[in-house]
Amino acid sequence: MWVGRLAATGPVFPSGRLAVGMAPRVPVAILLSLVSLGLAGCVETEYSAEPGPDDTGIDSDTDKVTLRDDTFSPSQVTADVGDTVRFVNDGSRLHTVTVVIAGDDNIRKDTELEPGQETSMSIDRQTDYTVYCRYHGSPDGGMRMIVAAS
Repeated sequence: MWVGRLAATGPVFPSGRLAVGMAPRVPVAILLSLVSLGLAGCVETEYSAEPGPDDTGIDSDTDKVTLRDDTFSPSQVTADVGDTVRFVNDGSRLHTVTVVIAGDDNIRKDTELEPGQETSMSIDRQTDYTVYCRYHGSPDGGMRMIVAAS
């Protein structure tokens, strides 16, 4: 009867010699990790044909803004007083719709949106509204946009 231990290269006799003719064993967890890493690069993400972040705006009574991972699309909206701007999280991460008015540091709206959720805001005065995600931007940059109300 063989009594020994396992080494990274295969079974080893108590004398420390590698058992000849026995195949080396690779732990299953390591093998599965390598396979999953290889498959991770094969995943493809599909987006709808919504406007991209380079688009400069939309104009209607109800404006739709799409939140995707780290972008608002479009990046600028022109709206009239009384219009509603609707924000839809089409991304895969949690985002916020945080709204401040130009020249005022008070937050007028701060709503968290899970993927698939939406919120809206009514335009109640002529001014520029800065909209940003607290997790991925700020009023000065990153994931942010402007709603210009006239």
